[in-house]
Amino acid sequence: MIFDISYWTKVGKNIIYVVFILIGLYIGLKLSIFYMPFLVAFIISLIVEPAIRFIMKKTKLTRRTSSILIFLIVSIIIIGSLTWLIITIFSEASTLLQKLNNYFDIAYLEIQKLITSYNFDKIHISNEVLSVIQNSTDDILQTISNYNVNCKAIFRT
Repeated sequence: MIFDISYWTKVGKNIIYVVFILIGLYIGLKLSIFYMPFLVAFIISLIVEPAIRFIMKKTKLTRRTSSILIFLIVSIIIIGSLTWLIITIFSEASTLLQKLNNYFDIAYLEIQKLITSYNFDKIHISNEVLSVIQNSTDDILQTISNYNVNCKAIFRT
């Protein structure tokens, strides 16, 4: 068996490269909380730069004035979008909780109807077991309904 040293050095280098890349990605992801605001600001500045140049050309304003004007416009757009997003999330959550309460009520009625309409004498369940099943079903549905009412009260405040 021939042992080729150049092949194994290449394999070793590639393994070291992969290890360093994985360590770099791990450290980068852990530190992303610190550099993310700067990255977002850099991306916004790249997007806004053509608008600043356009205003400078069309209105003959200085770069400083154009930058302030575009900064105000972008800030208003971002704040408005965030406000709209938050209002929409709370509105949809409230609607979901209201509809969810109705669905739980319908499910509760259907389960009760199923339990009362089913003839349990065919499967020979004792009355004690039947009462335990019925009580536990009632308790579970009541707990879910109370949880839903509590969640609805939280979102109303």
